[in-house]
Amino acid sequence: MRVRNGRVARRSAVVAVMALLMAGARPSAQFEKTISATFDGWNKLPDGSYELVFGYMNRNADPIEVPLGSGNQVDPAPADRGQPTSFLPGRQRNAFRIHVPAGFKGKYVWTLTYAGLTQTATASIDQNYSLDVGDPEPPTIKAPAEATAKVNQPVKLTPTVGAAPRPAVDPSADIVARRAGTAPITVWWSKFRGPGTITFGDGPRTAAANPAARNREQPLGSFRVTCTNPPAADCGATSARFSEPGTYMIRIVAAERSAANTLMKVVVTP
Repeated sequence: MRVRNGRVARRSAVVAVMALLMAGARPSAQFEKTISATFDGWNKLPDGSYELVFGYMNRNADPIEVPLGSGNQVDPAPADRGQPTSFLPGRQRNAFRIHVPAGFKGKYVWTLTYAGLTQTATASIDQNYSLDVGDPEPPTIKAPAEATAKVNQPVKLTPTVGAAPRPAVDPSADIVARRAGTAPITVWWSKFRGPGTITFGDGPRTAAANPAARNREQPLGSFRVTCTNPPAADCGATSARFSEPGTYMIRIVAAERSAANTLMKVVVTP
């Protein structure tokens, strides 16, 4: 077939897209990338019990919603173990934890299905994935109390953020201690679960949503607030608006040399 100025090729592409639309498919679906569930390791608690820590890798450039159900479940039952339904772009560690007793010999499997591919992460304490060593202590983070809001009406959110504990330094040591106490603390906000969208903003020292990575920085949320260190009482404060009524879970991350996170609940009424 002779092609003049690419008109035949363009006509073929239009026909293909129209066929997809008539079949109920979305043309963008062919460009969707996978989300991988990960087992990040385990923590041993003072009482001898453990926490199994899960994360994920979202290879899409935007947040993705995967509702609870056969495409987002944990086995053994109950299938809802507090896993996210809103997935941020990139590699996100410590998304949720499952507590198990001392001497636990079983396993938990998190199953995620997206873009036509099912991936699983299997967690057990038999695997040598201890998270107890290696990383410096993160800042402390405590979520605000459970809040209520109305649709599209802003609600003020103020977490409690503390400076990371610093190890004691022997004054007689022959080395100069490395101090990072003046590094700023970044508080990240993002939707973890909920029926609609959350718009963060209007807080002190806020930055634009979806900030571009700098110096290999991994965004740990969809909105961030930068604080002084030691943090002031309003460190991380911002506001949030909710597009639909329902129950939402918000993830809050406090990061310096390492990061800690917590969740808060907001009930939104019409």
